[in-house]
Amino acid sequence: MTGTHDESDGTAAGGYISSDSSFYGDAEDRARLEERAASFDPTNYWKHHPHLLPVKAAAARAKLDNDASSPPSDGPLYNPYEGMICARQLNEPVENFLKRLPPLTTAVSSLYPWIYIANPHARSRPTDRNQAGFMKVAEELLQAFTAKKNDIETSMAGKAK
Repeated sequence: MTGTHDESDGTAAGGYISSDSSFYGDAEDRARLEERAASFDPTNYWKHHPHLLPVKAAAARAKLDNDASSPPSDGPLYNPYEGMICARQLNEPVENFLKRLPPLTTAVSSLYPWIYIANPHARSRPTDRNQAGFMKVAEELLQAFTAKKNDIETSMAGKAK
């Protein structure tokens, strides 16, 4: 078999589906089952079984496909990293950003701990954001942690690990 299909002899799919593939039983049973198979509407079946996992999965997949194919919102562009030196800015073309911070050669430093880029058309955006307050509290917590860690390390110096 070469992988091509010659359906003139009743076979298709390399011999896996053939005219011999049918229901078992006597002629009456086969006729009844063939009629049921011909009249079966899978869409109608799934419509009446919304609690089943395949129905839920198909609905979720359809929603994702619709969301992905819809155009970006007409709202203003948004960049949560705007103003950060280690991030692409809204008015900065990608080519310029990559020249300014080439990923392969940009060294990690306090100015460049990471290279950030955001989707300016993202649908989800924070509604109540206090980044300055967050950063202040985070810095205080980090300093407190570092001080406690240093105290513990000092008190444990010279002791077995």
